[in-house]
Amino acid sequence: MAGLACAAQLRAAGVSVSVFDKGRRPGGRMSTRAVDDRLSFDHGCQYFSANDPIFERQVQLWIDAGVASVWSGNVADLEDGRITRKQTARARYVGVPEMASVCSHLATKVDVRGGVDVNEAQRMDNKWNLLNDKGTPLGQFDAVIVATPPAQAEKLISRSSYLLAVVQSVKMSSCWTVMLAFQKRVGCSFEAAVVHNSPLSWIARNGSKTGRINTTDCWVGQARAAWSAQRLEASRDEIAAELADEFCKAVGISAKPNYLAGHRWKYAIPSTPLDKQCLFDDTLNVGLCGDWCLGNRVEAAWLSGTAAADRVLSRVAKTAG
Repeated sequence: MAGLACAAQLRAAGVSVSVFDKGRRPGGRMSTRAVDDRLSFDHGCQYFSANDPIFERQVQLWIDAGVASVWSGNVADLEDGRITRKQTARARYVGVPEMASVCSHLATKVDVRGGVDVNEAQRMDNKWNLLNDKGTPLGQFDAVIVATPPAQAEKLISRSSYLLAVVQSVKMSSCWTVMLAFQKRVGCSFEAAVVHNSPLSWIARNGSKTGRINTTDCWVGQARAAWSAQRLEASRDEIAAELADEFCKAVGISAKPNYLAGHRWKYAIPSTPLDKQCLFDDTLNVGLCGDWCLGNRVEAAWLSGTAAADRVLSRVAKTAG
């Protein structure tokens, strides 16, 4: 989200932009896992909200374009299989027909090259030369914006002692996610819940979101950061089985899922956000953006990316002047 927001704003201002994405398709932690065209899971970001007026306007544009909608699912608080309270209604939004749809929409506005792992950034003659993991040149650029988790950004911004010192100070928490599908609909009065007194912190019925097509009842559960850190190197199958048991305990059911999988987000949530919109080294024309700069939400990622674009445009204006 941060990288695409940055690129889209630069392109709208007339700047030539290339986006390199290690993934096969845009999305990052807004990705969706599809299984045999029968099951789908938003296994990263579950929804997004809007507090900043500028981002609110952007969300409305996504809704108008048909790639986002309001999610009106009931959200409860669960503890030991009991609903302790139902949360106050608030505006929650989701991508349509999947969470990654918003990113795919942004990607149509810029040149995105998927499946490319940028491994090195060389500084020569006031330009940046990027190389992939095989040492193949990817092009020469006036400025570089890195929109990855801090630990993955280090090798690309190592020429900037200022940026390097900052990213090395940022600590990211991991998150284990479990994806479950049940042949029969799970009987409960909520579509999502904050879970207490459990390794799980959140569960959500994926099919309750607009546009999802599932042949069975699909759920996503996300574990607490502390629990995930303790189990960081466990196998996906082991984690999935443990969290499936915790899901059944939290919801108060005994049914077994007919599909079960785990996914580890190694860099999921900043332990302490920087409280900065973005980072930029004016001397080297290299910057950083991401939700970890401002928080851990989609809104934070979008605001960070657009702020990074503003820094680049400011440099362009100064150069032109």
